[in-house]
Amino acid sequence: MKAIWTRIEAWFRLNAPDMVGEFQPPASNRHINLLEDTVGVRLPEEMEQSYKIHDGSWALRMFPGGNLLGIQGIIKEWRKWQEVSESGAFADWKAKPKGPIKQAHWNPRWLPLTTCGSGDGYYADLDPAPGGHFGQVIEFETGTGPVRVVATGFAEWLSLYASDLEAGRYVFEPPFEMVEAREPAEPGAAADGGA
Repeated sequence: MKAIWTRIEAWFRLNAPDMVGEFQPPASNRHINLLEDTVGVRLPEEMEQSYKIHDGSWALRMFPGGNLLGIQGIIKEWRKWQEVSESGAFADWKAKPKGPIKQAHWNPRWLPLTTCGSGDGYYADLDPAPGGHFGQVIEFETGTGPVRVVATGFAEWLSLYASDLEAGRYVFEPPFEMVEAREPAEPGAAADGGA
C-alpha cells in the first residue's frame, strides 16, 4: 500500500505541489475502530492499511468523483444514507448494477470512499453478491444506486488510479483544486474498456 501512495504523492508533487499537504496524516486505531463499530463490520486489511497512511485528502478533489473521505467523513456520509434508508425512501427502488453487486439502492455495508457533495462516487462494498469480492470498489450514483464494480479491492482501485495518473489520463485544475479526467473518466477504465 505504501508503494501505491508513493506513486500518487509523486504525481501530485510534480503536478500540484501546493496540494500535497491536503493528504491527511494517518488515521488512529481509535477512529478505525469507531468506523468498524458504527457499520458493524471489520474493514478489509488493505483499506485499513491505506487509512493508516493517509486519512483522506481533505479539500483536494483527487478523484473526478470528489475527495477521498477520511474516516470521520465516511461515518458522516454513511449515517446520512442509513437515515434515508431507514425512513423507507428506498423501499421500492431496485438497482440493476453490472457485476456482482446486490440489487438494492442502498446497503448498510457499502462505505462511501469519495464524495463530491451529491452522494455520487466510489464505495467499498463489504457485502458483495455471489462472485464478488469483500471490499470491492463500486461506482455509485445517487439516482440509480450502485452502477458497477471498478476494482476487486481498495489496493487495486488505488493502483489503477496511480497508473492512470502516471499515464496522463488526469490533469490537475488549480483554480478548482481538483483532478479532472481526460479520457477515460474513472480509475481503471482503460483497463476494463470503460464499460
